[in-house]
Amino acid sequence: MLETIGFVLLVSTCGNDACEALPVTEDLYTEKECETRLTYIAKRRPNLYFMCNEVMRETGSDSADDSQSNTPENSPPSR
Repeated sequence: MLETIGFVLLVSTCGNDACEALPVTEDLYTEKECETRLTYIAKRRPNLYFMCNEVMRETGSDSADDSQSNTPENSPPSR
């Protein structure tokens, strides 16, 4: 199960195109705080594209026991 733990402010130099967005800071904000910071910084850097994105975390017993997972990093090499 996933839960929202906050929002992160991201910047992209190529707008909505397919380039990677980078975090402005490592801080997590509430949605309102993130939008307030976005508005403030976008006024000072109008040539950049800023966005607030949700940060999710897995919760519950399923994510706590990854040792039983059959993902490649937990599976023995095939011979």
